Amino acid sequence: VSINPLITPSVSVSSSLGNRLCAGTSTTFTATGTNGGTTPTYSWTVNGTPVASTATYAFVPVNGDEVKVTYTSSEVCASPVSVSGMITMTVIENLTPSVNITVAPNDTVCQGSTVTFSASATNGGATPAYSWIVGGAIVPTATSSSYSYMPTNGQTVICKLNSSYECALANDVSSNTITMRVEDLYIPEVSITANPGTVVEEGTEVPFTTTVA
Repeated sequence: VSINPLITPSVSVSSSLGNRLCAGTSTTFTATGTNGGTTPTYSWTVNGTPVASTATYAFVPVNGDEVKVTYTSSEVCASPVSVSGMITMTVIENLTPSVNITVAPNDTVCQGSTVTFSASATNGGATPAYSWIVGGAIVPTATSSSYSYMPTNGQTVICKLNSSYECALANDVSSNTITMRVEDLYIPEVSITANPGTVVEEGTEVPFTTTVA
């Protein structure tokens, strides 16, 4: 009489791209079993719906999908005969980043004035990266969401955003363009004239006229 020991099967489920991925991405699920004998069987379900009976299964999951495999051992003394493994998927929405810039105090300033540009990012992620382009040239030292400088007339300012959002549909996106208008400094001159002149008889009413140039 030959008595075989009891064997306990086990199974685990893995995804080729992990359990967190971007929407619309296909991934392959693999069942890795032990003590399955020479002819183990597999039964896959997604949210309880049967989908496959092979050792691997590939599809495009959506957020919250529960992918489960039931592994049935062919060993004579398997106990239990069938075991299960499951993985729950986290699927991240695909979003398009964008960036908008404003300038303070205004886009029209006097010569020699300092202005500050501020960038507002949408879908920029936790650690967005900014670059500023003035007159078509990148400013190497400008890497934050704000940038201050002393403009010249006609200069254009653009901000570019590199999103850190893990499922960004685009990157290196450009903001709106602001064109600076810089006015020359103007020092007015005021002259005063008296009519008929500066020498008059006592008691004479003299009208004064001012001229601004």
